[in-house]
Amino acid sequence: MSGGTTATVKVEALKWRSGYQYRCIVTGKTGKILTSEAATLQVTEGIQITGQPKDQTLGEGETASFTVAVKGKVQGYQWQASTDGGKTWRNTEMSGGTTVTVKVEALKWRSGYQYRCTVTGKSGKILTSEAATLQVTEGIQITGQPKDQTLGEGETASFTVAVKGKVQGYQWQASTDGGKTWRNTEMSGGTTVTVKVEALKWRSGYQYRCTVTGKTGKTLTSEVATLYISEEIVNSQNAEEEKLYTTDFNKNDIEAVKDVSGNNA
Repeated sequence: MSGGTTATVKVEALKWRSGYQYRCIVTGKTGKILTSEAATLQVTEGIQITGQPKDQTLGEGETASFTVAVKGKVQGYQWQASTDGGKTWRNTEMSGGTTVTVKVEALKWRSGYQYRCTVTGKSGKILTSEAATLQVTEGIQITGQPKDQTLGEGETASFTVAVKGKVQGYQWQASTDGGKTWRNTEMSGGTTVTVKVEALKWRSGYQYRCTVTGKTGKTLTSEVATLYISEEIVNSQNAEEEKLYTTDFNKNDIEAVKDVSGNNA
C-alpha cells in the first residue's frame, strides 16, 4: 500500500477491510528490529450526498425550503449562508438549520444569498453540498376581498378582488354546494379582477372566489362571497314598474278625455 515502507502507511477504508490490523516493523542502523503495537481499522458505512439543494425564486414573504439528501449514517447537519457570493460562509440559526431541510423567509434583502449544508458522518467525515441561491421577487398579496351581494333577479352581480404585486393570472371559481366543491367559471370577467354574474333565482346561495397566481407561480385564494337573490327586491321593482305604467296610463287617459270634451280648446 501507499507508504508501506515509510513512517506512514495509507489504507483505503473498504468495508471488507473492517477489523484488519496494521503494525510497523522498524529496523535501526545497527540492525535492531522493533515492532510497533497493532492498530485496528474499523470501517463504517460512509456518507454520500445524493441530492443537492436547488436554486429558488420566490415572491417576498414566501418561505424557501433548501434540502439535501444523504446516503449513509449521518451524525449531524449544519446549514450555512453566504451574503457575498460564496466568498465567506457562516452557520445559520434559521428553522431547520441543523436538519436535512432549512427554511428561509424570502425577504427582499436576502435576494442573491446562497445556502449550503455541511454533513458529518458517524466516522467524523464531513461533506459539503453544492450552494443554492435564493432570488426574491415582488410577492403578491390580496388587499381587497370580494363581498356578498343581494340583488333582484335579472340584475348583474360584480365580484372583485384587489391584489398587490405582479400578477400572472386570475381565475374565478363558483361553488353550488356551500363551498364543498369548486369549478372554474367561464362567466364574463372570469379571468380578470372582476367577474360578472347574472342574478338568476336559481343562483341564490351560490358562492364565488378568485385564485390569483403571481409571477413566481405562487397561488393565493380569496375569501368567499355569496350571491343572494331577494324576492323583496323583485316585488319592489315590479310594483314600481306597475306604478309608473298606471301613472302614464291615467295621464294619457285624462288628456284624451280633455280633447273629446273640447275643454282644452
